[in-house]
Amino acid sequence: MSKYEVQTLKDPNDKTVLEKKHVPFITAPDSVEKGEVFEVTVKMGKEIDHPMEEGHFIEFFDVYAGDMKVASVTFTPECEAEATLKLKLDETVTLKVEEYCNLHGYWKNETEIKVK
Repeated sequence: MSKYEVQTLKDPNDKTVLEKKHVPFITAPDSVEKGEVFEVTVKMGKEIDHPMEEGHFIEFFDVYAGDMKVASVTFTPECEAEATLKLKLDETVTLKVEEYCNLHGYWKNETEIKVK
């Protein structure tokens, strides 16, 4: 695993310990009305909370609607690696989250949000 390569969940039925801690878990509605403000919550790791200590922590995550960056959240070791954002969309997109762990590099997850 290279810190310059973006890691993703390989097999949802057989997650590694690293995947359980690092793959961003996205909670968002499947569909929204055009221009409607909605909440998106991003948590690092679903089954295992990611450590947040001086030598090992999530530095940041970025949120993309398609290829457009719509949000960025920065953390310190004193934070919990989770944030809730309020977004609005004009069209159906793939919402992508890329996060960076200071020890294990970049990790990504995505979900489609349909706009009615």
